[in-house]
Amino acid sequence: MTPNSGRKPAMIRVLRASPRVPPLVGGQEIHVAELSRSLADLGVEQTLLFAEGAPDIRGVKTARLSVPASRSNIVRDALFGTRLATYPMGEFQVVHTHGDAPVARGGAIAARRLGAAHVHTFHGDLVLRGLRASALRILLPRGSWYLTVSRQVAASLARAGANPDQIFVRTSGVRAEFFRPCAAERRPDVVVGGRLIPEKRILDSVRSWAGTDTGDARLLVFGVGPDTAALRDIAERAENVVWLGELDAGALSEVLTAAAVGIVLGRLPSTRRSNEGTPTLALEMLAAGCYPVVGPETGEAPRIIRDLRFGEVSGNLPRPARVADLAVRWSDAEVEPERVRVRTVTESRFGWLAVAAEIKDFYERLLIPNDTTGVL
Repeated sequence: MTPNSGRKPAMIRVLRASPRVPPLVGGQEIHVAELSRSLADLGVEQTLLFAEGAPDIRGVKTARLSVPASRSNIVRDALFGTRLATYPMGEFQVVHTHGDAPVARGGAIAARRLGAAHVHTFHGDLVLRGLRASALRILLPRGSWYLTVSRQVAASLARAGANPDQIFVRTSGVRAEFFRPCAAERRPDVVVGGRLIPEKRILDSVRSWAGTDTGDARLLVFGVGPDTAALRDIAERAENVVWLGELDAGALSEVLTAAAVGIVLGRLPSTRRSNEGTPTLALEMLAAGCYPVVGPETGEAPRIIRDLRFGEVSGNLPRPARVADLAVRWSDAEVEPERVRVRTVTESRFGWLAVAAEIKDFYERLLIPNDTTGVL
């Protein structure tokens, strides 16, 4: 990184790269699209490189990198990183990559070729998909700056050999304006969903509800993934489980702003080899005033809900009877002032424009010689 001025640059040009982007589903995909959109609104000029998806982001140029198909995520990331490393030269001051270590390595090589600063965001696990810690130490580029979406991931990154002075934590954001409810009174419904994969334990949660007396409380299940068929089958047989299928942003907003409680479990600690990022769904629940019940392995979510004094941390699978009682309590119109307080704080702290303003300031500080105070 060789800045050429002691003043903040008048225009920042960023080459952003992520293997997957919307409409593909996932926290990283949402993060990349929303951060790009909000930075564009703040005047940052960006080009987004991707391999899978079809992004349509106002004010952002996009280009697809052709990467051979592979059933292995780590192989796909390695191939994407290789293609990124040879991206044609351009006038960029920052290369900001998103994903796993092979993508970070490709981004660092591209940044050196372009004479730009390199920033990489890790959105979750570092030692995922069979990548051993020893290999991770080799792949992690030295001299890069790292952003993580939870303290747990930051700690894993430091243990893997990254310079702690160049690691910063900034949770993802939320489109808070999408989650403003119209009515103070809600149904005693509970929401669970997202990527329907075994690691997320959504199927375990739904099974615990089937056949249990939960009174008027219903469990609303949404998402897409390998567990879809099993979840749909349970919903057909259980009166207190409702299958919603895959939801777009508008439909999810309607569900969260009408429900009383939401569940985000994360993975069992005994099954993990590293740490998870902060689930976007937990932030969306807070923005909607939907009382979150989160597992202990959900990144920054436990700390955030304790700080906001709104939500609970569950030790394992929360008991359906307990969650149903919470749904009755938090469906009452009398608690609406508390929901309004939480929605207001969530928008000010985690709204995407607030997040983007911090990231833009971070970029600007990186481009000022001898300034290493870009702490988020």
